[in-house]
Amino acid sequence: MTEQEINAGNEIIAHWEGLNWFEFKGDIATIRSWNDKEGMTVYGNDFKDEYYTIPYHQDWRWLMCVVERIQKIGVTVRIENLTCTIIQIGDSSKPQYHNRVHYTGQPYVEMVWRAVVDFIKWHKENGI
Repeated sequence: MTEQEINAGNEIIAHWEGLNWFEFKGDIATIRSWNDKEGMTVYGNDFKDEYYTIPYHQDWRWLMCVVERIQKIGVTVRIENLTCTIIQIGDSSKPQYHNRVHYTGQPYVEMVWRAVVDFIKWHKENGI
């Protein structure tokens, strides 16, 4: 995975989680961070001159919070037998979703991350 793919995927997840990129350029330093809706810093903010990506792609603690949120909206997430399957089944008036991402030698967390990013993209495209 390239750094650009990582940043793009993590940004998709962060926005879905309700976070926004904040940048304040002061006279002495620039503060950059991911903030929640109340403006509280969730990740970043140490005056470095760089973009921060929340480590959803490599940290189970960050990623599993997102998986739990997906499950809370009634979507099935299964992580088993070297695959991550995400399924949304509802009545016929709602779009259906089924995606399976297989482990291909990358870090296991990356497989789940790819499935989550794919689902969030689909979820957003379908206005759900």
